[in-house]
Amino acid sequence: MRHLDPEEARAFTVELLDALSDAAELGGGKAVHRALVSWRATARINADPEQLKAVSRPLDGEDPGPVEGTQRPSRRASEPEAGATGSMSRP
Repeated sequence: MRHLDPEEARAFTVELLDALSDAAELGGGKAVHRALVSWRATARINADPEQLKAVSRPLDGEDPGPVEGTQRPSRRASEPEAGATGSMSRP
């Protein structure tokens, strides 16, 4: 935690506690592992001045290209449409 600023340390703590709570309630520890791995990577970047400089620089108008995996999944048939209100009447 020594390489996280106070805001990052708080965000890490909240994320880790949420993941631990979910793991205890639902079983499994994938969320705990994911939180630890991602925050460890953040701390390593913060600890290396060259890496921190590289990831903190402005993009200067360059387009790094499309971001993969950001497309929202399609709505399932059983889910109501966004903005739908009211209740279904039963026969």
